[in-house]
Amino acid sequence: MTDINAGCSNSDNWKRLFQSAMLELDKTKLPGRIRDAQQAIVNHMEEFFKKETTTPDEHQKLYDALTSLRDLQRLCQKCEDRVCERKL
Repeated sequence: MTDINAGCSNSDNWKRLFQSAMLELDKTKLPGRIRDAQQAIVNHMEEFFKKETTTPDEHQKLYDALTSLRDLQRLCQKCEDRVCERKL
């Protein structure tokens, strides 16, 4: 998936990619959007852990975002499984 936010700060980038994933309606694009957002969050976390400048509030936001993406990913997988079952 192409990074639509090249040039944005990591903080802005992960937030935009997270929003894009959460609002994506196209089932074919959703898995890529989720992966892009997860990777952006991990990159952001690594940057802050290296600098040791992250706050507890920032930790919580990142954790909540990753949890939401994981839940969305599971929901997406369940929907795909149901479609596959119907085709059989």
